[in-house]
Amino acid sequence: MKWDINKMHQISLGAGLHSKVEPVSIYLAEQALDNGNTIIPNKDLDLTKATHMVLGYNWNFAKNFRLKAEVYYQYLYDVPVKPGDTTNVINVLNFSSGFTNEKLVNKGTGRNYGAELTLQKFFSNNWYLLVTASLFESKYTMTDNIERDTRFNSKYIGNFVGGKEFLVGKNKQNIIGTNIRTIWRGGYRTIPLNVDESNEQNKDVRMYDKAFEDKAPDYFRIDVGISYRINKPRWAWVLSLDIQNVTNRSNVWDQYYSPETKKIEQSYLVGLVPILNYRIEF
Repeated sequence: MKWDINKMHQISLGAGLHSKVEPVSIYLAEQALDNGNTIIPNKDLDLTKATHMVLGYNWNFAKNFRLKAEVYYQYLYDVPVKPGDTTNVINVLNFSSGFTNEKLVNKGTGRNYGAELTLQKFFSNNWYLLVTASLFESKYTMTDNIERDTRFNSKYIGNFVGGKEFLVGKNKQNIIGTNIRTIWRGGYRTIPLNVDESNEQNKDVRMYDKAFEDKAPDYFRIDVGISYRINKPRWAWVLSLDIQNVTNRSNVWDQYYSPETKKIEQSYLVGLVPILNYRIEF
């Protein structure tokens, strides 16, 4: 529902019931039994379901500018979890790879709620801008009904996206485009390592009783891009260069025990990635 207070101010309210199909790999994963046979334990797994509610306020405070505020709440149920899981982490809300061959049942729940503020300048006068900031919580429960932080409960995230085009050429028919994107968020949550046990066993030994209580350091990345477009009467060509993580920041993904150094080491996400592209359009 939407209420137009006037041309500058609007209030919206939305609610819905949704269901979600999990990655096909979960439904078709095979599990080997002790007798040598294999089974497909999750082929009859039901859909994950959710109730959503969102309240929004929209302020068109200037031509081509908008400020939007939203608060939302999502309750998830029939979430696939591993029954009797002593680690308390095998819940699809924590999956990043979309695969497990463990037997799952639809007895988990989850909650996501938060607030988001968006400042947007629609594309006009050859430039655009989008700035967002969010504060949120992301929780899950297993069959023990104890609520815990999900792996992805980073608490906050901010984005800055902007770009500008420059018209060039004799008739201003060609375009040089520039853009920038910045992401800053809290780090994903981790399962801490037991240093003494890892040293003794010479491998990763995780403290699952403290799963997702700690977070990795904040994630920060800047992407930039530039493009040159030549427009012909019936076709065009575009040459572009995009550089992801232009500062080559080493963002931490997780920790692991290194048998070589006998220490806890950090694993990192990818650094600077340049992408050169050329395309022809008809």
